[in-house]
Amino acid sequence: MKTADLSNADLDYWVAQAEGELLTKKRWIFYSTSWLAAGKIIERERLLIAPTKDGGWIAWPSDGGETHEARFEGKGPTPLVAAMRSYVAMAFGKDVPCA
Repeated sequence: MKTADLSNADLDYWVAQAEGELLTKKRWIFYSTSWLAAGKIIERERLLIAPTKDGGWIAWPSDGGETHEARFEGKGPTPLVAAMRSYVAMAFGKDVPCA
């Protein structure tokens, strides 16, 4: 599955995998909708987030502002989806196995 297409539970699952989390039905973290959960990752990984001309969002890892690392960029309908797609791309690349 393309990292760029991950959303909802699939996106949350792959973010959790990148974080080394063991998920169960009783314990599920909603990274793609929770600033509390995702904000820690955004800050730690120094992800940059910006609006796009089409009304969406784009995120990418900062390297001190020198270049835009396109291979790790994430796009999405919300800042969190874009940032978490970027994070998953950093961890696993442009494709992830079907969960």
